[in-house]
Amino acid sequence: QRRVRDTNMDNIVDQEMAATASAVNEAAARIQEMQNNSRQKYSGIELEVSEKILGSCTDLMSSVRELIISSAALQKEIVVGSQKLTIEGKQGTTNLGGSAT
Repeated sequence: QRRVRDTNMDNIVDQEMAATASAVNEAAARIQEMQNNSRQKYSGIELEVSEKILGSCTDLMSSVRELIISSAALQKEIVVGSQKLTIEGKQGTTNLGGSAT
């Protein structure tokens, strides 16, 4: 029963991470579209300000994307570690870093 609950939680987390990644990609595409529109609309200082703002937004989206990738990897490590501890616990061989002699 715990394994089913863990699997369901894994699926929920995976779905949420995928939805978040999708939202970030959509935002990045929208920012790119705004940059293209700004280049057509503005010139001089207005274009420079717009480019800087949207460039910062693009950098932010890249950082968020990296955070999502790192979070997904960490989540998988946590799940694997949890499963390992559960299996070891069932076998009665939990060893927290010490060596069995």
